[in-house]
Amino acid sequence: MKNADGKSINLIEPLEEMQALIIRQRHLMREYGITFSHIYDIEYWLDWNERKFMKNKPLMNDEIKKHPIYIINKLGGLIRVHSIQSTDDYDHHRFNLHHFIKEQDYSRNQAWYEEQGIKQKLILMRIPLHEQLHYQAIKNLSDSEFIRRYKITREKLYYNKRKGD
Repeated sequence: MKNADGKSINLIEPLEEMQALIIRQRHLMREYGITFSHIYDIEYWLDWNERKFMKNKPLMNDEIKKHPIYIINKLGGLIRVHSIQSTDDYDHHRFNLHHFIKEQDYSRNQAWYEEQGIKQKLILMRIPLHEQLHYQAIKNLSDSEFIRRYKITREKLYYNKRKGD
């Protein structure tokens, strides 16, 4: 079978993936009482986020060109990556690009940050970590739980003028 671009596709892989997805869905329904309504709500949320992201995509591509990108390794260190050149280079359903300094703060006071030797950077992180970082998760971790789970402090992932980082 061929796709719209004329490339051959192997139907076995997508079918196996769909089967695994349905098995996982049934497990979640039995184990946690997840309903089809919950699944619909999550799909709606994902679609909404994807539409929101697509509107901001050109802006984020500009940011990627201007600032270095880092990832967090398993030991909690930040490692520079050069493989991300645009928003097409990472999975938006699993990862977010996070500004070390809030974008609006940095753009308003760029000269001050440069005088202080504080550089803007983007950090690619999994969505649950990003939600924890901004205290937006369903169950927020304390600072010690955050360090235990992610092996890094929140302060190393975002600049806070009050703490003087």
